[in-house]
Amino acid sequence: MKLQLKKVYFSEQMSEETNAFTADVYFNGKKMGYAKNDGHGGCTHIMPHEGMRSQLAEAEAYAKSLPSINTGLTKGSNGEPFIIESDLEVQVDELFQVWLEKKDTTKNSNKGIYFQASDGKKRILSWNMSIAKMKKLPQGQLKLQTSLDKIVREGGKVLNTNLAGYKF
Repeated sequence: MKLQLKKVYFSEQMSEETNAFTADVYFNGKKMGYAKNDGHGGCTHIMPHEGMRSQLAEAEAYAKSLPSINTGLTKGSNGEPFIIESDLEVQVDELFQVWLEKKDTTKNSNKGIYFQASDGKKRILSWNMSIAKMKKLPQGQLKLQTSLDKIVREGGKVLNTNLAGYKF
């Protein structure tokens, strides 16, 4: 069983407290519904397409069977982990976050070395030319590899998707 989002539209301008987005929701390869979040801090609404109510119910049951999500946050002063029980809304929101991160990584990978530093912040190490141009120059290749080595040595994680052949 598989949930997917397709035809995702994200509006950063409309996003206030949550991400404003729309997407088609697929379950087991079939388009069964539509997801929408207005970006005002409310829930993500998932509506079935006509004739797909039973598929929506099946997708909801499947989503509820998935493991709970540990947010990495804590609640209260006792340090208990903040766990979210899985349901279809939670799974759609998780799929949207994966889509958003992939979009962000692809966009930033073209600008330079996109990485997450040891402090958790994402950064871009860039030069006055694109990664594609640097890879074509022997000195550029050396500069890229040296920079990658330094980032990893300092506890960073390289996020680029366009550095095949480089060690990091």
